[in-house]
Amino acid sequence: MKCKIFQKSENFYYEYVDPVGGEKHKKLCRCCKTLQEAKNYVNQLKFLPDQYLIKNIAADMYLPESDMILRLGQFGKKLTDKTISQKRKFIELIIKNFGNQKITDLRISDVSMFLIKHCADYSGSWKNQYLEALGSIYDETVWKCEKSVAKPKFQRFIRNSRKPGIFTTEELNMLFSKDCWENESDWLLFLCTFTLGLRIGEARALQAGQFNMKEHTVVIDGFCRDDCTRTDFCKKGSEEDTKLRVVIVQDFTYVSVLSYLNRRHLQGDDYLFTRNGKPVRREYADEVFQRAIDKAGIKRGNRKLVPHSLRYTYVTRMRRHTSAEEVRKLVGHTTTEMTDYYTKSTIPELTEAVQIALEPANKLFS
Repeated sequence: MKCKIFQKSENFYYEYVDPVGGEKHKKLCRCCKTLQEAKNYVNQLKFLPDQYLIKNIAADMYLPESDMILRLGQFGKKLTDKTISQKRKFIELIIKNFGNQKITDLRISDVSMFLIKHCADYSGSWKNQYLEALGSIYDETVWKCEKSVAKPKFQRFIRNSRKPGIFTTEELNMLFSKDCWENESDWLLFLCTFTLGLRIGEARALQAGQFNMKEHTVVIDGFCRDDCTRTDFCKKGSEEDTKLRVVIVQDFTYVSVLSYLNRRHLQGDDYLFTRNGKPVRREYADEVFQRAIDKAGIKRGNRKLVPHSLRYTYVTRMRRHTSAEEVRKLVGHTTTEMTDYYTKSTIPELTEAVQIALEPANKLFS
C-alpha cells in the first residue's frame, strides 16, 4: 500500500487511503524532525493491513525509553525497572504464542484454553498476569491502530498458591527463644514483624524515628523494596496517598525496642536492622527465618512457613480479642471507608484510635 509522507510547517505527516472504505487518512509522525525520521516512523507502524497484528502492536511495549513508557510517565504512572522487565517478558510470550494473529480476530476462548492446556504447571496468579499483559495490548491499540479495539473481559484463574501457615502458641514461644537466632538484630526484626503485624518489607524499613515510645506506637510509613531502597508510602499507596498507619507496640516489644535503640544510639532516620550499612535484604531475612524455624525444631508438615506467616498469625490472634475493623486498621487491610479514614486522619488521631489494641496485643503470646 502506498503511503505519502509530507511536511507541513515543522511537522511531518503520513497520508494513505483505506482500501476497504476508500477513506483518506492523514496522521502526524510523532516526534519526527527530519524526513528520514518520518520514514522510519511510518515503517515501524506497519499500519495497513498489518496494524492489527498482535506482534506489531506489542513490538515496543514495555521497552525502556519506548513511546509507551514515556507516555505512561506523562500520565503519572511510574513503573519500576523490575515491573517493566516482568511485563515485557509476558509481552514477549504473547507475541510468541499469538503474534501472527490480528487482535480483532483473537477469541477469549482461544487464549483461555491455551493457558489451561499449555501452561498447566503455572500458577493461577501467573496466568492472570499473562491476561493482564494481553489486556494492555488492547489498550495500546488506541495509539497503534486506526481504530481502537475494545478490551474483552477475561475470566480470571483462581489463585492456587498455598497461603502461609500460622504458628501455634507453643511454636511461637519456641521460635522467639533467643537461642534460635544468630544475633539480637535478627531476633528483634522478626519479633517486630510478628507483634506489630508487619509485612517483612515494612519491618526491614523500620527507622528509629517511627517509634513513639511515650504512646506505645509506631508509624508505618514505608517499606523496603527488593533492592533495599525505601519508599515513603505503604504498600498499595503512593507519594500522593501514602496510606500510612499507626500500630500499637505491645509491652514486651516496647521494652526490647527501647533497650535496642538506647544501646545502639539509634535515632531519627537510622535503620534498626542493617547489614553493611544498608537495610537487610529480603533474601537474607528469608534464610535467617528458615534457619530459626529449624533450630527451634518446628515441624512444617504441609504448612508453608515463611516470614509472612507471622503476619497471618498476628491477624488470627488479634481477631480473638478485638474487632475485624480494628485489625484492618492495624495491619493496613483497607476498605473504601478505611481508605477515606486514613486520607483524612492525622497521626495523633490514628495514635489515639489504636490505643484500644494495647491489651489484645499483650496477649499475642498467650
